[in-house]
Amino acid sequence: MSRARTLLRSRATALLAAVGAAVLLFPLDGARAQSSAGAGALEGDAENGKILYDEKYRCYACHGFTGETGNPRLIPIRFPQAAFIEFLRDPTGEGRMPAYASEDVSDQMLADLYAYIRSIPSSSPALESIPLLDDN
Repeated sequence: MSRARTLLRSRATALLAAVGAAVLLFPLDGARAQSSAGAGALEGDAENGKILYDEKYRCYACHGFTGETGNPRLIPIRFPQAAFIEFLRDPTGEGRMPAYASEDVSDQMLADLYAYIRSIPSSSPALESIPLLDDN
């Protein structure tokens, strides 16, 4: 294997490891949010969520129209609705997004947004189809 290919492969592996570690953190937050938010998720309306995503809050500006850009990547969504709502109420981390206070945005609106994000199909290729990650 050439040096450039080895370097690219190690960078891709490091990137996948970092993404994997970040993904593992969301379920921990989600478990905390589920227990603190009480029972049952709200029924979300994906059509209304699309309007919120595209027109009202313009989430695409950071997360793209497919939800596959930005940080965190939204597609595929890896945490429960309660954790999603809790995060949007009080986002953490560097380069954080704006907080959506309950006085301004209802839990139902955030449930609609969540339903829409869950309905967006992924356009990313399967890992097996990425030549850089091939062992050959």
